[in-house]
Amino acid sequence: MADITAANLAVAFAIPKGVPFSSFLMSHRMAAKELSNVFMNTHDVGMLMNLADSVRDQVNEGLFAYALAFTIMNKPELRHVRLPLMIEVFPRWFVKEELLASVLREAIREGSNQGWCDEFQ
Repeated sequence: MADITAANLAVAFAIPKGVPFSSFLMSHRMAAKELSNVFMNTHDVGMLMNLADSVRDQVNEGLFAYALAFTIMNKPELRHVRLPLMIEVFPRWFVKEELLASVLREAIREGSNQGWCDEFQ
């Protein structure tokens, strides 16, 4: 799967991580089309999940969310899947960083008391 990804996602890999994704930019639209086509051409949900997992950390965050949402809305076998709200996917777009850090610290403190937050420490 890594070879398929590298060969078919050259444009998607060219969009830097951390750069705001915009469907108004031609290069971003081309990257979204490329990544969406690769996602749409998967044969089953398991293959899509594996592919999405393998490229998630390699492509622009907004591009990934856009292409995966497009795929979920257009692939017949995925139409029942609920897409998360944008605030759930990108909380930093809607909430100040200081507040998120404070909430995370509180969750870690509460979780460590219950033993479920060890991975965040």
